[in-house]
Amino acid sequence: MALARRDNAKLALGRRELIAMVVGIALFAGLSYATNYANLAGSIGVDIRPAVAIPIFFGFVFGPVVGFGVGFAGNMLFDLSVGYIPSGDLSGGIISQFYLNWQVGNGLSGLIPGIMAMYHRKYLSVGDHLHAVVYMVLGVAIGMGFPSFTDVLIYPDFPLSSALNDTFLPIFGHNMLSTLLFVPLMLYNFERIDIEYIRSGQWLRSGLLKRQLLMIVISAALPTVLLSFFLISQDSQVQQLNQTISTLTSSLEDAPAEIATQSELTYKLLIAIGFTLTLTLVNATLLSQSISRPLLNLTDSARAMKVGKLTLEQATELKNSTGSDEVAELSSQFGGMALEVIAREETLKRQVESLRIEVDLAKQQKQVSEITDSEFFRDLQGKARSLRMREQRAAAAAAVAESTPVAIPESADPEETRPPTKSDALLAAIDESESKSAE
Repeated sequence: MALARRDNAKLALGRRELIAMVVGIALFAGLSYATNYANLAGSIGVDIRPAVAIPIFFGFVFGPVVGFGVGFAGNMLFDLSVGYIPSGDLSGGIISQFYLNWQVGNGLSGLIPGIMAMYHRKYLSVGDHLHAVVYMVLGVAIGMGFPSFTDVLIYPDFPLSSALNDTFLPIFGHNMLSTLLFVPLMLYNFERIDIEYIRSGQWLRSGLLKRQLLMIVISAALPTVLLSFFLISQDSQVQQLNQTISTLTSSLEDAPAEIATQSELTYKLLIAIGFTLTLTLVNATLLSQSISRPLLNLTDSARAMKVGKLTLEQATELKNSTGSDEVAELSSQFGGMALEVIAREETLKRQVESLRIEVDLAKQQKQVSEITDSEFFRDLQGKARSLRMREQRAAAAAAVAESTPVAIPESADPEETRPPTKSDALLAAIDESESKSAE
C-alpha cells in the first residue's frame, strides 16, 4: 500500500492545526507534570522532562505555528499546574512572575523545526532524518539559549557564567538527548502510519504483527516494570525516613507536608510508568504494522492473482512500492511480474477471440459446403430447373393460343422472355447459396 503524499506545512492556523495544538499542549503539560519529580543534575531549578520532544515533533509535523503554540502554552500550563507561576518575584515585572522568556524559549524549540516542515516535510530516508537533526539542534539551542541568557537581563544579580554553566549547558544536553531519543522514532512512525489501514482493522489479521508486538512489549515492559519497583521501593524508604526524622525532631507540623510530598512522588512515578508502557505499546504497534502492512498487501495480491482477480491498478500499486528494504523490493518485483502476467493474459484473450471468430467462419463455410455438395441438393437443383423450363414452355404455348406471337430463340434463355414466378424465387435462393459457398 502506497504511502499517502503529504504537502508541506503552511504558516496558518486552521481547524486541523488548532486541534493538533490542543492535543500537543495537553500532552506536553501532562508528561511534564508526570516527570517533574527529579531535578536535573548540575542545573538550577530545572526538572528532567523527556516531554520536551513533543513541541519539536509537533513542529515537524504541523508547522511552526503549532510547534510554537505547543511549546509556549504547554510549558505555561505545566508551570501553573505545579505552582511555578506566578512566582511572586516582582523584580522583572510580569516577565519574571510568569517566566515569559522561558515560555517563549519552549515555543522557539517547536517553531524552528516547523520551518523545515514548510519546505521539506518528508522523513523517509536517512538523509531526511539527518536534515531534521540539524533543525533539532538549532531548535533546542535557540529555544534554551534565549531564556538562559535573557535571565541575565531580567535578574541583575544573575551572572553570565551561571547562565551558561548552570542553566544553558545542562538543559541543552538533557533536552538534546531526549529529542534525539524520541523525535526520530516518532517521525519514522508518522511517515509510515496509514490511518485508513488502521481503521480497516486489516492489520489485526497479521500473525507476524502479533508476534512482533508481543516480543517488543515484553522486551520493553519488563525492564520498565522492574525499574518502577525499584523507584517505588526507594520512595517508600524515603517516606519512612521522613517519618523517622519528623518523630525525632517532633516537627509535627512539617511532617504531614513532607509525607504528602513523597506520596505525590509515588503518584507521579506511577503516571510516568503508565505513560512509558503506553508509549511502548503504541510505538510497538505502529512499528509492527509498518512491517506487516506491505506483507499483508502482498499476500492478498498473491491470493487475488491465483484466482485471476488481481487488477491492473493493484499490480501498478505494488510495482510503485516505496522504500529500500527487502519487503519493498519484493513488492515491487512482484508487482512488475504481475503486470507482465496481466499483459500476457490480455494478449492471449485477444488471440483466442480472433481464433474463435476464424473457427466460426470456417465452421459455417463447412456447413454450407456440406449442404450444397450433397446429392439431395443437386437433385433439388435439377428438379427446379426442369420446373422452370416447363413453366416457360407453358407460358409460350398460352401466348400462341392467344395469337400473341412470342419468339423464343433456341439459343436464348427462356427466363428472359417471361415475368418471374415462385419457382424463379426458389431457384434464385439456391443460386445465391451456391455463390456464397463458392466464396
